[in-house]
Amino acid sequence: MPGIRKHAVARRPLAPGAAVVLLLAALSASVHASSAQRQAPDVPAPPPPVEDFVTLTEPEVLAKLPERERAMVERSPAARDKFEALLEVSDLQLADIGSKLDAHVPSVSDSLLLYRAVVIAADRRLRSPEAKVEPRDKRYKNFERRLNKQLALLRAFFTELPANDVDTGTAVTETVKRLRVAALHSALDSNVLDGPPQDQEQ
Repeated sequence: MPGIRKHAVARRPLAPGAAVVLLLAALSASVHASSAQRQAPDVPAPPPPVEDFVTLTEPEVLAKLPERERAMVERSPAARDKFEALLEVSDLQLADIGSKLDAHVPSVSDSLLLYRAVVIAADRRLRSPEAKVEPRDKRYKNFERRLNKQLALLRAFFTELPANDVDTGTAVTETVKRLRVAALHSALDSNVLDGPPQDQEQ
């Protein structure tokens, strides 16, 4: 168009040395990006949450037991007898965990949690109104002694637990400790962990 000048921009050719530098920089950036992609760790998908059986009712716990163990509890007519049966089942559950550890199974978390659910069910059954077990009853002392033996076995398991099961084993052990102390309190009809009143300490 008239009156308008077109200005051509002249590009200077790159010096040979500068071209080599740019080429090397581009290659270095490409290699670095490829290396970063190769070294990026693959983040594994988180494992599915382990089912916790603490909140299950007694019938729900029984439904998860093997048929023979379930029958041991169901055929017991009275609440006190059901407590004794649940206590026997807890021993069987621990024996089963020991067998699985000997077989080097990948995980025993579900078995540990089911064992804990059985022990909690036994404690609830012993303290239920139907059982009519008063404090200082020998059943509480028997319960405390049995749990103490089971705690020793649980501690022995820790050297064989798969690494991913250690937290579960710790949580189960703490629950059994708490139930053992509670059984001892009921056996003595007192809180053995309470210190003396403050007025006696002064």
